[in-house]
Amino acid sequence: MSDIWENFFKNSGVWKGCFNRFTPGGKLVSVTPSCLTLARSGDTSASFQIVRYPEGKAAEEFKTEFSSINRSSIFFPDGSFSKGSMQLSPFSEFVAELSLTLPSERLRLVQAFQPGGGGDYLVLIQETREGCEQIQRPRVSFDRLCGLWRGQAMTYLNNWFALDPVDTESKLERLPSGQWLYSWQVGSDRGQAQARLDGSRLLFEQDGQPYQLLLLPYGGASLCPIAIQRHAPFRCELMFFVDSTIRLRIIRRYLSDGSWVDQSLIREEKID
Repeated sequence: MSDIWENFFKNSGVWKGCFNRFTPGGKLVSVTPSCLTLARSGDTSASFQIVRYPEGKAAEEFKTEFSSINRSSIFFPDGSFSKGSMQLSPFSEFVAELSLTLPSERLRLVQAFQPGGGGDYLVLIQETREGCEQIQRPRVSFDRLCGLWRGQAMTYLNNWFALDPVDTESKLERLPSGQWLYSWQVGSDRGQAQARLDGSRLLFEQDGQPYQLLLLPYGGASLCPIAIQRHAPFRCELMFFVDSTIRLRIIRRYLSDGSWVDQSLIREEKID
């Protein structure tokens, strides 16, 4: 338990950024500046405060203190984490939050679905630690995404048990037909799908789930179902392109019965 808290405290400090809200298809709806403070108050306790500044409205402030970490949340040694719904339900909203944490910056993504599985909204949150200069990253292009990427994945089960690291490989290539071929492997888990380009999205299907890979600002990309189909496994993923050859990925996976099973943190390097 102490290791989990130490991982959690990698997010301590004051983070200044903005909440970028999108439609499920990627249309920007609003940008709201924010300031988040996470302060350690003990070995297993902390205080949390967030203030958001919506345009033309009074500031919105939320404060809380806590001494336990929700079972739906898992934090990696670098502070990266995911949290959200533990079970898909036809009667309630489904939400996954994914965060990739660097020493001076974070990129977080909320993927929200309506009861029944239809896409509701996306929120991309770019944050810089107070006192550090924000790194300007351009929106990723599919040409930059193309090629072979190799790395290693660290996986935690939903009971917080850590598995041995495994190798990863993913590849995106444009076919002569105009379609795209997307293939991936995490350990023994692998898949391949043909995709079509739709603006800033690649659309494909896997295991009966319709997916979209959506390019976002700040070097980010979102991968999730367009609409979650029941009785089929699915995953929610955030990619963060740190530079031209290094990217981070965090994946939250669900079984065909809609239950959360594990999450993985991947660091990959572009090979070609």
